[in-house]
Formats: sequence, C-alpha cells, structure tokens
Amino acid sequence: MQDQTIAQPVKQVKKQLPEVMKKYQFKPGQSGNPQGRPKGQTIKEFMRQRFKNMTDEEKEEFLSHISFLEQWRMAEGGPSQTIELDEEEPYNPYADMSDEEKIIRIKEILARYEAEQKAQNNQQ
Repeated sequence: MQDQTIAQPVKQVKKQLPEVMKKYQFKPGQSGNPQGRPKGQTIKEFMRQRFKNMTDEEKEEFLSHISFLEQWRMAEGGPSQTIELDEEEPYNPYADMSDEEKIIRIKEILARYEAEQKAQNNQQ
C-alpha cells in the first residue's frame, strides 16, 4: 500500500514592516501630502493650450526642433495616466488631410528623422 500524505496548505506570511521603520509609517487617516497639488494649470495643460493657440506656421517651426520620436509620441500619445475631464476634442493636425497628404507628411518626417540620425552618427 502506498503512503498517501495529505498536503498541508501553505501558510501565507504577511510582510511586516521592520520595527525600526514603524515610527515613520503613516497613521490611519494621515496623508503624505496634506496640502495636495497646488491649484492652477499644470505644465501639461499650459503647453497643450499654448500649442493649440499657435498658427500652423508656428506649429511647424515648433515641431522642427523636436525629434521624430518625440513628435510621434506627441501624436500617438503614451499610455493614459490621467482622465481628461473636458469634452473638448484633442488637437489632431492630420484631421483635415487627405490620405495622400498624410503619406507625404510621414515621408517628410521620416526623411527628417533619418537626417537627424545620420547627423548624430557623424557626431559620434
């Protein structure tokens, strides 16, 4: 006859804060930032409004100083870290372009990116 052992459940051990650190631990109901974020526009909100108020020429000039990858991140966006509370549509510089115009614009951006990469490689 085989020995049939019943497996005992593994006891979960709760992580304990070291005793020396307990005096620094927040007390229940205590906030680490009691005054909260300062009131007013965030830098992101300020820059979004500033960009929105630029003419097309000013936007082109502004974007000419930003690398292709940063332009791509600005256009596509990263993972959302905030919830937009306003109903306003975000600015889309490609909304009024035909597919052909978009392709031309993408080729221009890629050419500029390749030139930037070549310049960086020559500097190294």
